[in-house]
Amino acid sequence: MTPAPDPAALLARERALWRQLATVLDAAIDALAVGDLGRLRGALAEQQALTLALRAAGHARAAILARVGAHRLAERVPAATLAALRRDLGAVAGRLAVCERLLALGRHHVAGALDVLAAGLGPAPAHAPAGGHAVQEEA
Repeated sequence: MTPAPDPAALLARERALWRQLATVLDAAIDALAVGDLGRLRGALAEQQALTLALRAAGHARAAILARVGAHRLAERVPAATLAALRRDLGAVAGRLAVCERLLALGRHHVAGALDVLAAGLGPAPAHAPAGGHAVQEEA
């Protein structure tokens, strides 16, 4: 039988993942702020990998909680580690909110640019399919 994992070590690893995610979100925020889609793609790929790792860490934490109970977990993990984990989660939540606002601004900017482009094209022909101009085939 394998020994039970150390809850403090598991939470320390999970905390490290949350800190890595915060760093990746900082890179995404920087990329969004300057419109660098290449850097944004890289940050999103890292974010996806970290999300999978965090999901696995969450499953490990849930297994420990089921085995030892929340009150015993709190006894086995230093209060400072739990407080730091809460701070890290709050920091990630704040960065996610910034990313969300920047993405909304980007969508608004793109929608405005499309409106200007559409206005320059003139009204849609009456025979145009819903959602766009009719494509005319050359004879």
